[in-house]
Order: sequence, then structure tokens, then C-alpha cells
Amino acid sequence: MTFIVKESKNIFIDSRSEIVTNHKAKIALPSDSFSCQGDELIRLTLTYFSMRRNFYKINSHNKTFYAFDSTFTAPAGFPTTLKVTEMNIVEGDYANLTDLATAIQTAIVVSFVGATCTASLITRKLTINMTSASTFPATAFFCSFQDAKINVDKLNQDTAELLGGTPDYDVGTVDPVKMFGTTVGNTSHISQFPAQLDTIKNIYVTSDLQTNNFETHAFTRSTGNQNSVTSSGKLAIIPVGDETCLYEDSNDLFSIYLQNKQLSQITFDITDTKGRPIPRVTEGQFRAGNLHYTMVIKYEVLERPDKQVGQPSGFIEGKYKNTIM
Repeated sequence: MTFIVKESKNIFIDSRSEIVTNHKAKIALPSDSFSCQGDELIRLTLTYFSMRRNFYKINSHNKTFYAFDSTFTAPAGFPTTLKVTEMNIVEGDYANLTDLATAIQTAIVVSFVGATCTASLITRKLTINMTSASTFPATAFFCSFQDAKINVDKLNQDTAELLGGTPDYDVGTVDPVKMFGTTVGNTSHISQFPAQLDTIKNIYVTSDLQTNNFETHAFTRSTGNQNSVTSSGKLAIIPVGDETCLYEDSNDLFSIYLQNKQLSQITFDITDTKGRPIPRVTEGQFRAGNLHYTMVIKYEVLERPDKQVGQPSGFIEGKYKNTIM
């Protein structure tokens, strides 16, 4: 259906002024200035977004992986059957796969002396050689978990994507999924797929408003793998650049139509693909405004064309109206 733009205004937002927790920006609005009536609709469109990439490519969401063996002991807070030894890559931005391989080796030798890790710049695969790691059991293997159903951050990691392996999406009572195929013990464990230098390719602008948008369950996996969609609070997807996450709209690409007739408050948030907060470099980074963002939201009230009765004569006064197809 064709609608007429009855009213339009911009909302300029700087998250530093109203940060509450993490990236959430709580904005109070004068309800008498942001309302509609009858058959009218409220539409919000993101027209501009900018945020510096002040977070590391290797971060709290993709730095942790494990070695599993029945002789190990489950860490505190983990299922007792999850007998793993934890390894953590030092957070930061690595210039190339060779530097990343060195960091992975450093993480492994903390627990298994003699391990090495190298990278092929042709295949972009990693080779973790455990031949000289005498304390690595003959039945042990590497694994990484990406299970959002369990409220444990270290079991919902993107490390398998980083290392070119397969994650375990369901932490259960059976042995974990082997990250590097079938290899176990004192041998070379090789990436199945090309390794990556980062895993956050996009960030998402979300709100607490009831909207007409939907998303697939893969964004959170909190309800398991389902071939269906669920209602979504996502407003926009923003590509992550080397220095800035920047978006400028020219065609009303990211719009939401509200189900309510009045706006008095909006809470915006910025998340990664899995719905997690953007990983901070250090405690207090959000509050300090070091990960702040600025954006412009276009607010519009739409009405049906059949509400426009009669023909104008003389000069047109009042608010300018556009037809939206």
C-alpha cells in the first residue's frame, strides 16, 4: 500500500550521554511530540551510524578453546562430564596468520610443553603439532564450544571459526565434537577450513520496541537449531571496518514500523551476530565512552492516501508530505 508521510523529524543520538549498561543507550522522548492516531503508523529508519572499532579482533568471544580427554578434570562451573583443559589466546589484533599461530602455540604450551603451531599462507590452515608434547594423552583432541543454551561465556565461543575447525553446538553428556576432524593424540592436528584473523564481521543495532522484523534462530541458538524465524528487535546490520563501523543510508534500507501509537522511551543496543555485547578491551570501557556510537534515527508518521480529501488551493502551508512507494 502507498502511504503519505504526514510528519518527519530526525533524532540525533550519542550513546555517551545515556549509557546504562554495556552498549545500551536509553533515550527518553516527549510523548506528545512522538505519537500518532487512528490508522496512522510510526516508522523509524536508521539513516546514519558510526562507531570506532575500539575492540580487539581476538577477544573474549573467540579466544578460548580446549583439549578433551577422559583423564582430565572438568573445570569449576562446567558439566562434570566435560573433562577439558582450557587454553586462551592472548587478546589483540594480529597482523597475519603467522603471528596468530605463534599466539596459539603460546596458549597451548602453558599446559602441553613441546607443542608447536604453524600457518600455511597458501591454504590459510593451521597445523598444531603435538608429537613432542609428551603430556598430551594419546586419546586427547581439541574442541571448542558454541552453545548459547548454557549460560557460560567460555562455552559460547567463536574460536572454532577462528582456527578453521568445527564447533560443538550442544554441550551434552557425550564426548565433544572434534574440532579438527578425526585426529587424536600425539600427531598433527590440521584446520579443516581456512583460519581467520577475526570473527566479528558485522555488528547489529537493536531496540526494545515491538517491530515487524523477524530473524532466524541461528542468531542466538538459545532455542536450538530450528529452520524457522522468530520476532526480532534488530534494526540494522553494520559492517565492521578496519577502523570504523560506518553506515550511511540513502534508500530507507533499515526501517521498522511500530505497533504502538506513542513513543516515550527507546533503548538501543549494539551486539555481535550471536546477540552478545561487543567485547570490551578492559573493565569500564563502556562507561568511559571509549566504545560509544553516534547515529541518526528518522522518525516518520505515515497515513493512508485516502485520508487526504480535496484539492489544495493557493500556497500549501504546514508540513511537507512525500509519497512512499
